[in-house]
Amino acid sequence: MALVKTERDSRPEVLLRELATASSSGYLRVTSGDVGWGIALEEGRLRHATHTAQPVEILEHYFRYLGYDTAQVVNKTLPRDRLSSDHPGGKIGAAVSWHQRQGSLTPLQSARLLEQLSEEALESVLWLATATYHWVPDVSEQEFSWLAEVGIAGLDLIPLLDRQVQRLHSWQRMHPPIRSPHQRPYLFDQHALGEITTPGLPSPSVLTKLAKLMRGLSIRQIALLLKQDELKVAQLILPYIQHGAVYLRDPHPPLDRLPTIPRSLNRPPSPAPTTFPNAKQKIFKIACIDDSPTALDQLQRCLSDEWFQIIRIDDPIKASNLIFREKPDLVLLDITM
Repeated sequence: MALVKTERDSRPEVLLRELATASSSGYLRVTSGDVGWGIALEEGRLRHATHTAQPVEILEHYFRYLGYDTAQVVNKTLPRDRLSSDHPGGKIGAAVSWHQRQGSLTPLQSARLLEQLSEEALESVLWLATATYHWVPDVSEQEFSWLAEVGIAGLDLIPLLDRQVQRLHSWQRMHPPIRSPHQRPYLFDQHALGEITTPGLPSPSVLTKLAKLMRGLSIRQIALLLKQDELKVAQLILPYIQHGAVYLRDPHPPLDRLPTIPRSLNRPPSPAPTTFPNAKQKIFKIACIDDSPTALDQLQRCLSDEWFQIIRIDDPIKASNLIFREKPDLVLLDITM
């Protein structure tokens, strides 16, 4: 395979549109930090996309989402430690091929599953501001042979890119506080759920169901379990995040290495504060100790006004010295620290 093109500091969407318009066939490798993406194209159509941070465990959620009951049962015997990372489709592709050999997935089911996973991988690569690309046009038949086995015909790339750009705009309207579909919402104050009366909020029964899932699952995993679009789930919980009833923890590794939702370039800068606390007014110091930047952001958003001075502490080793030095009026401490 000949390496013919390398580009740096360019948007993936631009290059993908060029390749689709030219009806190109080949393999696009994208690298940003320690995460790599592989995007297989044939005559401008998307055959498959994956990334190195895509965990095999996500298959369990997609099996439930797609109603693949047999695969969900058989997946308990999946030899995860023996899946080859050299497989053209990565460990996810190796797992899907294994299921097909076991007869727990039909070619049609495999194709639908890989299309879902490909769209997920494509979404994350489009959130990159800069990246390094390697375009390889002379792809061996072996690279694509496993895709032929599962019967993937390919997806029209241009409409898919258009749809992903529209979804990105929807995500950007929720940023901040939501920065990633892999963030994990936790119910901070259940009593506050009934006190929030913003129009369009879900019914109490839906809230109860959501509350049971907000115990370590990501927004994406919750959406798959509920068989809902993750954008809708994020929009449902956004008011509760803004009111402080729900807070978000960072994604589990390795998903924490994926790009976060890029800020809208058209968003106006935040206005400078126009009011200041009275000189005689007491300013209360609150020390917030947590190893999650998302939790600290949430606490600062809820508490920041002219009455409070927030002291952020994300290192437990430094906490004691800072507390003795700053002498806060209140300490909010993550129980695990």
